[in-house]
Amino acid sequence: MRRIILCFLLMCNISLWAKTVEQDLLKNDSAKNDSVQTENVFRTDNAYLTVNDIDVIANKVVEKMKQENKEKVVVIAKKISITTGEIIIGILIFIFGVIVGLLYNKIFKKLQKMERQQEGSSRISECRLTSIEKNVAETAKNVEKIKNKVVENVKLVVKEPIAKENSTVENVNKKENRYEAPKESIIYAKPLGNGNLKTTTEASEAIYVISVKKDNTGKFSLYENEDQKKSAIKNKDDMLDLFCNAKGSSIGAKTIQTLNEGEVESLGNDIWKVIKKADIVFIKE
Repeated sequence: MRRIILCFLLMCNISLWAKTVEQDLLKNDSAKNDSVQTENVFRTDNAYLTVNDIDVIANKVVEKMKQENKEKVVVIAKKISITTGEIIIGILIFIFGVIVGLLYNKIFKKLQKMERQQEGSSRISECRLTSIEKNVAETAKNVEKIKNKVVENVKLVVKEPIAKENSTVENVNKKENRYEAPKESIIYAKPLGNGNLKTTTEASEAIYVISVKKDNTGKFSLYENEDQKKSAIKNKDDMLDLFCNAKGSSIGAKTIQTLNEGEVESLGNDIWKVIKKADIVFIKE
């Protein structure tokens, strides 16, 4: 067992020594290669470079490095200018956004204020319209009341003369009734164009009143109705001249008064012949 362990340790030592030798050989080979490369740098056409040639090469290398540095500086400057421009543009955009935001806020507030003012004015207008409508309604009611009062007053005013007229008509009717319901010896008569009188039952047609006697004779006078008397004055030739002897002028006369009754006799068939004309007078007042 010990022998096996010793053999194993011996083999490990041999392998470690072999690796060390191999590493040393590799280092020597790399050094030789470096020297060869260096020599190749300093050779041109299998000849060694002089000190002047090395200075020229060094100057060229330095100039090339300077040129590369200049290009790098230019590139860096361009990058810095671009970055600065971008920063400035960003700042300007930010400032513009702030200004736009402030303007928008100001305009929005102004629009809100204008909208509130319009709402207020519209409310005021609505209130005014409402008050006007109320006033119009009240005025209409007052006008209706006034109208009703006027109608009532007109009715009252109209009723008074109508009542008076009715009373007058009643009085006239009473007077007429006296003649409409006369005694048996009293009859109405209207004038005929031939100078005779004809009996009539209509009081509106009567111009004369005949008092009949038993011997078929009678006396006549004017019918005491003012409307009939005025109609007789207008138609004097047909209604008065053939039956009456008139005193005064009929021009401007208001009424007629009987002075003396005339005389008639019956011819039959309700016809009465005038024997003696009645005496009348025209009255102007």
